[in-house]
Amino acid sequence: MLHRKPLRSSVYNWARALFWTFSVINVVAAILSKLPARPSSGPVYAAIRDFGEANSWWLIILATSIIAFTSLLKKSIGPPDTWDTLHELMDSLHAVVFNGENYAVPDEHKVTIFKAVPTCVHDSKLRRIFGRASKRARWLVPVVRSGHTSQDTRTCFKLDDAGEKCEGVAGQVWARGKVVAVSDLPDVSGTTSPPSKNEINRYADATYVTNKRIKEKIPKSRALLGLPIMVRGQPWGVLVFDSRNPQRIQYDEMEHMFRVVLKHLNQLISKHL
Repeated sequence: MLHRKPLRSSVYNWARALFWTFSVINVVAAILSKLPARPSSGPVYAAIRDFGEANSWWLIILATSIIAFTSLLKKSIGPPDTWDTLHELMDSLHAVVFNGENYAVPDEHKVTIFKAVPTCVHDSKLRRIFGRASKRARWLVPVVRSGHTSQDTRTCFKLDDAGEKCEGVAGQVWARGKVVAVSDLPDVSGTTSPPSKNEINRYADATYVTNKRIKEKIPKSRALLGLPIMVRGQPWGVLVFDSRNPQRIQYDEMEHMFRVVLKHLNQLISKHL
C-alpha cells in the first residue's frame, strides 16, 4: 500500500504521458472535424479534411475516454515527487523524535502516515466481496513510512461510525480527532518468551484491538503516538509513531514542532493529493 514504490511512479509517469498525448490528439481531432471545404486548396488539404470527417468522431471519443481515465489514475496515485517529499519528511521526523541511545536501531522505530480509504485490499473478507465496500472511508491504510526497511507492510485499521469501535491507536486518533499515546506495553512479540494470556489482554486493551489480532499480527511496538491529519477541515488520515522501546514517545516537549508538521502536511496534501 505504500506509495513510494518504483511501479507506482512508472504508472503515474505513463499516465501523465498518455494524458498529454491524447489531449493533443483530442484538440487536433476537433480541429479536423471542422475544416471547411476549399476546392482550390489542393488534394492534400482535401485528403486531410476527408480523414477528419471520417475519423474525428471516434478519435475524440477515444481521446476523451483516455484523458478521463488517466486523470483518475494520476489522482489516485499522486505525484511521485509529492510522495518523495512526504517520505523525506517522515525521515526527518524519525531523526528528531527517535534521537538518542535508546533508539539506536532505526528499524525498531517508525513514522507512518495512514490514509482513510474505502477498502483495505489485504483484508480477506474484502477480497471475497471486492467492490461492495461503502464509498465512505472505512479503513486506515499506510501510504508513507520512514526509512527503507519495513516497507512491505499490510497493516490496516478498520473504522466505524461508532468511534469506540475504531481499531488501533490510529483508529482512535481518527475517531477522537486528537492525540492518542500509549507506552509501557508488554512484549508480545515472543522474541524472548511466549507472551502470557494476561500480557496479550493488556496489549489488546491498551491499543484498541482484539486478542485475535494480537495473536495473528504479533506486534512488536511497545509505545505508540498518533496525531490526526486534517485536510480542508476534514479528517484525512493519521500520523503514527511507533517504537519497540516501551518508554513514552515525547509529545508535550515537541508539541510546537508537531503542529508545524501537521500544518505542512495539510498544505502539501491539499495541493497535490
